[in-house]
Amino acid sequence: MKGETDWLDPAMFAHLGTPSYPLPPRAPMPLEQYAAIVARTELATVVETTMVHHEYQIADEAHRAAIDAAFEAVFRSEPQQRATFQQHLERCRQWRDRGSGDRAPQPALDATAGVSLGELALATTATLEPEHGAPMHPTRYAVLVLLTEGQTHAARTEVHRRFGLASETARAELDERFGEALRRSGDQRAAYQRALEEWRDIKPG
Repeated sequence: MKGETDWLDPAMFAHLGTPSYPLPPRAPMPLEQYAAIVARTELATVVETTMVHHEYQIADEAHRAAIDAAFEAVFRSEPQQRATFQQHLERCRQWRDRGSGDRAPQPALDATAGVSLGELALATTATLEPEHGAPMHPTRYAVLVLLTEGQTHAARTEVHRRFGLASETARAELDERFGEALRRSGDQRAAYQRALEEWRDIKPG
């Protein structure tokens, strides 16, 4: 996008260690960068938020919460910084809204980006625990389905290895058990469907 919002290109904020402008006292990053993160995540899905956090080297929700808390402390003690942040945030929101409805434009995923997003999905869901008697958390199972559906035997085998499944027989048993869990629980079915929609972009090919 050309014009007055050129400076909002996310690539400008990809590296936190060497900002080209001074940080406010006690702030963990420049106000412009924090405003871009807030604008890009406040209307985003869980998956989109995770992708933005990954781009800005924010490890997880706890790391983001710590950043939010640090800025809130700055804003409480220095109201002028809050006013400056709000100005940056409004510009970021304008850029976001001009891009695609109510969200910032997302670049098309090429093959390399698709692999990276798949890795992000695997890492993000790795610690999710099963719920309501299901053999696997519905979000993790949805990632498994998306990464293996329509794939070659070799590709499926590699994904199964990452999920701790020793063979196609083990996968078939998991599918059967998870199917039973979905039939028993409407909440599990709804969570699984949401996860399929949220993570749809990781599907190879």
